Amino acid sequence: MAFDPPDTAANPDALDAHVEDFWRTAGYILGRSGDLRAALDGAAISFSDIIAQEISSQAGYNEGLWKSATQAIYYGAGVTQVWANAVREYKRKRQDLINEWNTAESTNFGVVHRDLSDQEKTLPADQQAALAKANTESYNFSFNLAKQSKLTELTNLATREWNTLQETASDLGKRLTEGPTPENVRRLIVQEALSWAPYNVNGPAAPLPLNPDKAELDADRFKQYLNGELPPDADYAAMIAALNAASLQGRQLQASGGQLDYRTIAYLEKFYGTLGEDLFTELPAFINGKGDSSLGDDPLLRRDTLQALGDGLLMLSNERLGGGYDKLPQSVRDVFGRGLPYTYEGSTTEESWGRDYVTMAQLLDGTTATGGKEFSTQLVTASLYYMDHDNRSSAKRDTAFADLPNDWPIIRMLHVATRNIEADHAILTGTFDPGLGGKETVDLLTRLYTFEWSDGGSAASSLTSWIHEDSPYYQNDLERYLAADAATALINTVTGVGEDGLYSTLTDIPPVHDGAAFTDFATELRGIFFGPSSDPDAPSVGMVNPELSREFAKIAGQYFDDFASEPSTATSTTYEKGHLDIPPRARARFFELISGDPGAALQLATAVELYQKDNIHQYYEQGDPNTYGSANGRLRALLHAGLVAEAMDRTDDLHAARVDAAKREYASKIALSGTAKEILGNYAPLRFAGLAGKEYKDLIGASIKTVFGSAASWYSYHEYVNQKLPEVEILDPHVVPNNGRSPLARQTELTLLEAAVQNGDVPVGDIPAVQSPDPESPYPAADLSLLTGDPERPVKNLDEINAKLQDEAMDAILPVLDRPDVAPKRQQFLDAQSDAYLDFYDKYVPSSPEEYKRFVTEDKNIP
Repeated sequence: MAFDPPDTAANPDALDAHVEDFWRTAGYILGRSGDLRAALDGAAISFSDIIAQEISSQAGYNEGLWKSATQAIYYGAGVTQVWANAVREYKRKRQDLINEWNTAESTNFGVVHRDLSDQEKTLPADQQAALAKANTESYNFSFNLAKQSKLTELTNLATREWNTLQETASDLGKRLTEGPTPENVRRLIVQEALSWAPYNVNGPAAPLPLNPDKAELDADRFKQYLNGELPPDADYAAMIAALNAASLQGRQLQASGGQLDYRTIAYLEKFYGTLGEDLFTELPAFINGKGDSSLGDDPLLRRDTLQALGDGLLMLSNERLGGGYDKLPQSVRDVFGRGLPYTYEGSTTEESWGRDYVTMAQLLDGTTATGGKEFSTQLVTASLYYMDHDNRSSAKRDTAFADLPNDWPIIRMLHVATRNIEADHAILTGTFDPGLGGKETVDLLTRLYTFEWSDGGSAASSLTSWIHEDSPYYQNDLERYLAADAATALINTVTGVGEDGLYSTLTDIPPVHDGAAFTDFATELRGIFFGPSSDPDAPSVGMVNPELSREFAKIAGQYFDDFASEPSTATSTTYEKGHLDIPPRARARFFELISGDPGAALQLATAVELYQKDNIHQYYEQGDPNTYGSANGRLRALLHAGLVAEAMDRTDDLHAARVDAAKREYASKIALSGTAKEILGNYAPLRFAGLAGKEYKDLIGASIKTVFGSAASWYSYHEYVNQKLPEVEILDPHVVPNNGRSPLARQTELTLLEAAVQNGDVPVGDIPAVQSPDPESPYPAADLSLLTGDPERPVKNLDEINAKLQDEAMDAILPVLDRPDVAPKRQQFLDAQSDAYLDFYDKYVPSSPEEYKRFVTEDKNIP
């Protein structure tokens, strides 16, 4: 039984060579040398500029014949390129399936042979033989079953891919027979096999005629489709194809830093300017209506239309592509600049303005392009204006989204607006025109962050989702500077108090939740992870919009070095020489804002655990105990400050807050070890931020049930942790148990041992087993071993060691750690860590509800 999916004799590299042969042949025909593909297909250019003068100047030159010949060549090149791409993709997927089979085969398809246990080996020989035979038969049965199952699975997948390849071959054969019809050329453009060659060769008759002189004519014809005079036909598809071609080129240029051809910008400016008010008065009925003269019954063409029109507007607005806000049609600028009262079809009503805003949101919903900086900031400010002034239920009455939450247009608009990181930076730093809404940064963020969004704050969080290094925008020095500068402004705003800060507001959001009611899931999570609240009507930002806290956690992780650094005398956050200088009070407050959401709190605590372990490894390799030890202590204290302050805000009780915080910190340690790691991934809590709703609940639920037992319910979380919670510093760091060695110190020593093993200074065989304190009641060997069996993490974490054996475990490793060549400055590291921890804990972890209230309202650096 073997897995060998069908292969094709077609060679994608050879096909690529044939594509180049097509373009080379075009060069011969046109009398040109060099890269004719770039000249003919790379940008808009006149055919007369492509063909050699020696040809065009000849007597009897017939340009139509030369164009027909060139058209046949570029069309053949495009079809061949599609086939080459299809073959390459099929071969890649085929090899992936083969690799999957080989991997499964090398691991016996996940089936493990059961050997005799030690007890069974004491049985008589004949019984042992019988058991061994039974084990082998069971293994063979399971192995064959698993092998057949995997073979069936992969064969089905291979058959599907093979059929797709055959369908592609048949389709391309048909398109070759049909020749370069407008629809066939449009499909090659969508498949990125052709770009500007059709327009360059065929001019205004081509499917992609982005000639500025033709824009008004195109727009006038497009109006006939919008108002129902003409049903969508091949010419309509050609217009959408032209806009899509410009969009494709625009996105590529955005990635490379180039600009659109000026004729493309001029075309778009004239096209949209001619459409004018029809973009709002006629588009909704055309997009959502039924019948031959509208797109409501054709979802694919409807999607393509909205994307083409929306992407075209965004590119036209983009300053970096050669566009700008001033190039947008007046009808679009009116939506963002006119405000109320607003004239619409002869009436001046608030509802009319809202209807145009909703139409714009629908138009931009399916786009992928990035708008310009000014346009993007206007989208945000107009969205805030819409939130404050419009009757949203009436405004969306004529759309196809009547069953969606009232905030859906704003959510769509925010996702589009925040793609431009320069606009995001301007909003966060206050360097933008407040526009229609008139809101400066503090007021704008207050509205964004305290509104109870139906998406949990996902759209609002996209204003800052580009700041951390996981973002696709975090690629060069300029983007990294913008990110750090934006992070500086954000931290100042959300941790400040008074007129220039949001901290007090974000920790106690007023009970005006006008987006969507608290979801059952959100309420359930609060009860499970947090327990009862002393003020349920004044939740923190993470409770109202958990996605915001999760993004804040990512930002904090990006700048952990700065959060853990030695504090200066600065009273506000600044950025200089590649580092943020954050006042300790602001650090603690930012961590508190993160802790309002259970997933974000787990994400932060887990990230701190990982950072501390990495710091210990850095110290071991570089030998700087004070720097790394102090950083670990400060960051741990800040975590505790955030967790305790958030819990204090909810419970208004010191002991309850400390215990609550300890539970959440302990959960992060559990998540880093054992079977939860297999469910969630090594650093899984860091991936929570992309999840929402049932998916997020199921993931957290799976981890809890895995760690706490297969029969565990959500509500067993508190009971389990109450029973298992060890003594930790967060409860009272000045009462140090365990013979004067805190859990933080113990975990540090275990990590140092791990570093010594990984650095080759301590062989694994030198790590002794734990001596059982009661020889008459020995513990299982697994409990007595300090090894995990994982070379990437060879030594157990403290929380993986049986609590009753931790004293003996630490006694066992001390002789190894005391070797002169193993962490010689260990005690110096531990002292620096402890001193920094206690210093920050005493200053920034509130010791009473009264102190927490001062913590919320006062803006001085040290209590």
